Amino acid sequence: MGEHFEGDRAVLLVDDAPELRITLRWMLGAASFAIVDEADDGAGAIALALERDYDVAVVDFSLPDMDGPEVARRLAQLRPGCRIAAFTASSDTAVEAAFEAAGVRAFFEKTQLGELVDWAERAAARW
Repeated sequence: MGEHFEGDRAVLLVDDAPELRITLRWMLGAASFAIVDEADDGAGAIALALERDYDVAVVDFSLPDMDGPEVARRLAQLRPGCRIAAFTASSDTAVEAAFEAAGVRAFFEKTQLGELVDWAERAAARW
C-alpha cells in the first residue's frame, strides 16, 4: 500500500455488498483507475485511507459498523483532497441531507453505476 504514483488514479469503494464492489471494481478499472481498493465497513475504509491517498471514494449509506456520512466525514478529515460520492439503494432526502452535512456533494443510486463511473473520472481528473 502507501502513496500512489503521480498519474495513477486511486479509488476507494466502501460498500458491504461484495457483488456490487466486484462490478464497480471492474467498471472503474476499465475507466483507467489503476488502484481500486475495497472496504466492506467503515473501519476498513478508515484503515485503508490511513495507508493510501485516494482521488475518489464511493461510500454506501448503510454499513455494518457506522453510517456512510460518518465514514465520509472521517475520510474527508484524513484525505482532504479526496472527492467523495454517496452511494445509496434509493433516493431519500434524509440520506442526502446526512451526507450533505458531512460535506458530500455527489449522490448516486445503486442503479446509476455508469453515471457514478463518469463522475469518478471527472472528479479524479480535477486533481
